Amino acid sequence: MKDAVGSTMLVYIVIIVVGIVGAILIASNMYTSAYKAKNNIISALDRYYIVNSSTGKTCFEDDSCINSIVSTLKNMGYHLNDSDLCNGKIFAKVEKKALDKDTDEEAEYPKTEPVYTNSSNNGYCVYKTTLSSSEYYYTVVTFSHLNINVLGIGSLFSTPVYGETRTYYN
Repeated sequence: MKDAVGSTMLVYIVIIVVGIVGAILIASNMYTSAYKAKNNIISALDRYYIVNSSTGKTCFEDDSCINSIVSTLKNMGYHLNDSDLCNGKIFAKVEKKALDKDTDEEAEYPKTEPVYTNSSNNGYCVYKTTLSSSEYYYTVVTFSHLNINVLGIGSLFSTPVYGETRTYYN
């Protein structure tokens, strides 16, 4: 009887180890998808700035730039429609990061404002931080999310992934 109890414990240990390894693989895959989406958005913003810096238009004033970002995200399989992702907590964290970079607390800059936080935008937010009258950068926030499509559960939980563009000049 002692041998039967020992093998049962071994089966439990194997199940726990397999569950932990599976959870690590799923979390890694979720984060990688959000990280790639963030990098693709930042690359699109950089490309648009390089090509159109003389016109003074931003990417979010041009439908072709936004359509390019959306099509790239759809092609890579990153899609999340959730209206509560770009909420005040995300904005407050982006604003705090911008203020932490500035040493003069009484200055007029930096100013942070949401640029693109539509809920139907495939699950990303873009915030513009103005450093001075001629300098600004964008903060892109994507979301690592867990979907269980077999059970019909979309976005069981989401965690934000932050990234910043380089500094642009007017």
